[in-house]
Amino acid sequence: MSNALPLFPVVASTAEAACARQAAHTSLSPEACAAMLATCIGRSKGRSILSLPKLAPALYREIDGCLKTIGIIWSRREKLHLADTNSIRLFFEAAHRGSYVDTIDVLEYFPTSSEYAATLAQRLAAELEWMDAPHILEPSAGDGIMVAAILDAIPHATVTAVELDPKRCRDLERRFEGDPRVRSFAASIFDDAPFTDVHYDGALMNPPFSNALGHIDRVDALLRPGGWMVGIAPYGASTRSLAVALHRRDADLEHTPRLAFSTTSVSAISFSYRTGKSYYMALADALATVPGTTAALINEVERASLTLHRLAEDDCNGTNAANYDQRYDTCVAMLREWLTPLGIDFVLKGDPRSGHGIALAIPGIIGNDADRHIIVPNAFDEARDIWPAP
Repeated sequence: MSNALPLFPVVASTAEAACARQAAHTSLSPEACAAMLATCIGRSKGRSILSLPKLAPALYREIDGCLKTIGIIWSRREKLHLADTNSIRLFFEAAHRGSYVDTIDVLEYFPTSSEYAATLAQRLAAELEWMDAPHILEPSAGDGIMVAAILDAIPHATVTAVELDPKRCRDLERRFEGDPRVRSFAASIFDDAPFTDVHYDGALMNPPFSNALGHIDRVDALLRPGGWMVGIAPYGASTRSLAVALHRRDADLEHTPRLAFSTTSVSAISFSYRTGKSYYMALADALATVPGTTAALINEVERASLTLHRLAEDDCNGTNAANYDQRYDTCVAMLREWLTPLGIDFVLKGDPRSGHGIALAIPGIIGNDADRHIIVPNAFDEARDIWPAP
């Protein structure tokens, strides 16, 4: 795929670079280790529960730091420490060793809950289960929750699981030992090998949020054109560039449920899209052939498309503002001022993905609809469209 106006560079995250240098070990005092070894494990309603001995406040704070890091959750409503099998193992390993690895800090390890991983895997399955043997990439595999969800949803798939933490990768290998469908690699997804030997059919990912866009760009480049990307990304005012990038790939976005993660509650969205040439990429490629076109012009045309889209919606809904005609005429005049000197004509049209927007008639270009136009996608708008308030 050729894109004459590239949007964002791919860079490795600072968290990954830090982990490559050293793991962040946090020491535990002998008193904390003794208290942890005296902890009882119980069961309630099918869940594992930790019952800590009575602790002094300072000692509890020390142990609580370990609990939060390895994924043991304190339920305020039930006043219980809830854990899964892997977290219990890590808890007692830390007590015996006298330290634990702060992978939440170093690798931003916030595992997806098994229930939500299954939901995301079903989205991927809906697009790929028809294939004989789809090859799926999990680029930040953690403890394998998403890998297991993929295999449950698409039993005939093969999965490449990539995990930067060597210890957690060994856990992955033990978890899926003997299963020929899973290949595990202790590596960064930004490494050249072993990921360039195949173009994957799909990916399921929960990337480090500090560089989610870099991870998405990298994985996108490893998928075949037409492959499917499904994952989780951060949500918030500071992630506008990520929102723009996902929007320009025609991604479907949804807010994650409250219990999407095993160890925390954080604002996030899920995304899914088909790799290949999106509306925005087709627009950028087409306009790049027209002398005098700039990336800034494309952005302005996108914004004008959104304005006309909303005006058309208001007209359909009978909610026109008093200055409707003036706004419409002003927007059209601006477009003519920008596009006429380039020999480009336009019409306002409806489209299944873009809604009401602009269709550009570009000289020498056969577009992606029956009328030989290139559809301008609706522009990113933080307040109403791509990043609505929860």
